[in-house]
Amino acid sequence: MKTKQKTPKPLIGIIGGNGKMGMWFKKFFENLGFEILISGTRTTLTNIELAKKADIVIVSVPIQKTIEVIKEVRKNVKKDALL
Repeated sequence: MKTKQKTPKPLIGIIGGNGKMGMWFKKFFENLGFEILISGTRTTLTNIELAKKADIVIVSVPIQKTIEVIKEVRKNVKKDALL
């Protein structure tokens, strides 16, 4: 009989995580036991640094900035990550 190995939870990165929606995502995923990274205008962690580290990247910025931010980070998201 095989024993199930526990799969580690993915690291979630939230770009724009200090805004209202970003904070909602942060609390939601933290309550489920996920580790969260935040980048934004008031953080030392850059969007690109976050994209390189996170397994799941959530873009939570004002709609007029969304395309710009995705273009900024898209080449830095890990190959097997979710954007």
